Amino acid sequence: MKHLVVGEVSAFVEQLSYFLRRSVSYFYTKKSSTSEGFYDGLVLGMLASLGITHYIRSNREGGLGRYDLLLIPKKEGPKALLLEFKQVWKEEELENSVKLALSQI
Repeated sequence: MKHLVVGEVSAFVEQLSYFLRRSVSYFYTKKSSTSEGFYDGLVLGMLASLGITHYIRSNREGGLGRYDLLLIPKKEGPKALLLEFKQVWKEEELENSVKLALSQI
């Protein structure tokens, strides 16, 4: 979580991937309509530890869209983080999924 809140996204992704590969069952991540929700809930649970320093919002409307998770620092200075989860099965799907996530937000 420390990597995420200071903007070290690559390090956060690397550590999260490492954790997931070693601990999460295939049954949670197989192709299904609920697997994206699994990741949403997992990260929300992980972010709970930041409740002391950040306001945490989940699946709320903002403007004309909706986001999965929002972290707002309680003190001025650090940047807010907006997270939108998308699941893809092929690398070719990634760019379109990113565009969809941005338009949804």
